[in-house]
Amino acid sequence: LNSAQCSCCSLALVTLVRCIPDVEDCDDVKKIYSDAVSNWSTQKSTKIHSLFFGDLIQRMPSLASCILIEPLTEATRNGISPYIKCESIKLLSAIYKHDVSSEEEHFSVAAKKSQANSFSKVVAVLNDSLSDSSLSKAKHRDEALQGCKTVLNYVKAHHPLTSEELTSLETNLKEILTTMKGGGMKQLVLKLIDTVKGLPRVDGQEAKQKAPKSTKERKKRKKNSKK
Repeated sequence: LNSAQCSCCSLALVTLVRCIPDVEDCDDVKKIYSDAVSNWSTQKSTKIHSLFFGDLIQRMPSLASCILIEPLTEATRNGISPYIKCESIKLLSAIYKHDVSSEEEHFSVAAKKSQANSFSKVVAVLNDSLSDSSLSKAKHRDEALQGCKTVLNYVKAHHPLTSEELTSLETNLKEILTTMKGGGMKQLVLKLIDTVKGLPRVDGQEAKQKAPKSTKERKKRKKNSKK
């Protein structure tokens, strides 16, 4: 399929998904997209294009936050090629670029909680990508840095990270800084390091207590409270 055909198929699927009642609770839709991400990120012969996911993020950001973060995080870590890993980073960045505080009408409670529950894992995989030898080329490294910028903006506005997470991220950024000669990306790294240093820190236990409960945990707690 060429890009025009892929775009047509992608938009058709988004149109169909819009017609499903309570789509964010539909396990079939979640499985379709999760399997699609897996196929796209692990199979050389895949016919799936990244715009298949990009269109959903752009047109249904709330649903995308509910169903795409987990599989895209996995694709960032274990994608079949540097290209796939970078595309996964860009897609994750697109999800977290949406300002949920100013787009209340577009984001469900489930979507906000999905972002909040997943942000620590997303930061971890982006941090790992900074030291991933397969992403050592400047163009790949720059994608990882841009992803860090977007997610750190989310962290700054919504949820603190632990001292361990921030220290690890700062260490990797400083390591990258030693390999850069100058230019705009070096300035970005310096800015990211300053951002990390200025972020509030919590200990691991406090972060766990503040983390939003999953749907399964909330149902279990509600069931126990009735006993």
